[in-house]
Amino acid sequence: MNNTEGQEKDKTVEIVVNARPRTVAKDKLSYRYVVELAYGQFDPNPNVVYTVTYSKGIHDEKGSLVDGKDVMAHKGMVFHVTKTDKS
Repeated sequence: MNNTEGQEKDKTVEIVVNARPRTVAKDKLSYRYVVELAYGQFDPNPNVVYTVTYSKGIHDEKGSLVDGKDVMAHKGMVFHVTKTDKS
């Protein structure tokens, strides 16, 4: 493997979203991006609510994400995303 391949690999991490492995940039993950990873798209309908929780973050951090917030991606992080329709 050449250095370029190693550098590219270091820029991504594998996470788990709703029990499915995903490879993402080693960067901040926004609430909406995590929802898109889980459901393929973000539905802006005001009657649709997404709940995003995570565990195994940096320093074994766990918590939740809300719209407008983000979290740093970490290898092995686990996200659970649920969708509720209030209508």
